[in-house]
Amino acid sequence: MDTNQPTYLFLQSVSNNAFHWCLFLSPGDELFLSADFSKKDNQVTVKGKGSNNNQPEIFALTNMDMQPFNDEKNPDQVIAAINKQYLLNKTILTNYIKANKPSAEFIKNAMVNLKYFAPANYYEFSHNHTLFMSKQELKPWLRIQDSLFATVKLSNDEALNAYNYNKLVDNFVMREAEAAKMEYEANPAEFYHRWFKANPAKGKKEYNGTQTGVLNNMIIDKYFSGKAAEYAYGQTIKLKFVRADYPAVVSMFNHFKKEFPASVYLKGFSPYHR
Repeated sequence: MDTNQPTYLFLQSVSNNAFHWCLFLSPGDELFLSADFSKKDNQVTVKGKGSNNNQPEIFALTNMDMQPFNDEKNPDQVIAAINKQYLLNKTILTNYIKANKPSAEFIKNAMVNLKYFAPANYYEFSHNHTLFMSKQELKPWLRIQDSLFATVKLSNDEALNAYNYNKLVDNFVMREAEAAKMEYEANPAEFYHRWFKANPAKGKKEYNGTQTGVLNNMIIDKYFSGKAAEYAYGQTIKLKFVRADYPAVVSMFNHFKKEFPASVYLKGFSPYHR
């Protein structure tokens, strides 16, 4: 695999669907991976240049299982559990770095990923469970969200290689567009004043309650710039395509093409790219 910058490669075995592996690759790496599926934990070994970035111990880092909190009404309990896992992951990463002496690129990316752990997991959970809450009920949830967002950059070109940042951006664009749609349905005048303050009449022409792609464009243009915006557009267009929201795909793609005419994502949207 040719790469001119550090990236991740996800592997899955054809003969054993339960086996997944993620490699951190840097230019010049040459890795040799072996596994014994008859043994517990598949007895994976990684050797070669770059192996210090890919030892099995790194998989002790875990994401959050939020299912036990599905009925939780207190956001303080939710963020406490997330922060607890964050501290566990921080200790695991610190020990891994001491033991395996990974590259500077690996450490930088792992630290960025860890930094976005709490914001990404809290945002995803809270917006899955507070969509229909009243403004008053939302206040304590948003207070914690604001405090988490104050510790990170929402638009961050340097974090695009971090899983937790990608997760945050993907969820943010979709959830904020949903919130905008609900705002429109509840109070169209307030919606147009907020999003098209300079020209509400133009807003009524651009969005009449059905064009979901317009909402996503508004969110991305407001909160993201540079490569982060380019990533957000690429991911959202792909998701809209998977969901068969083809009018939104066309609308977003045409807007995206104007904003990022040289984007590497354009080739991936062929035959839409002309």
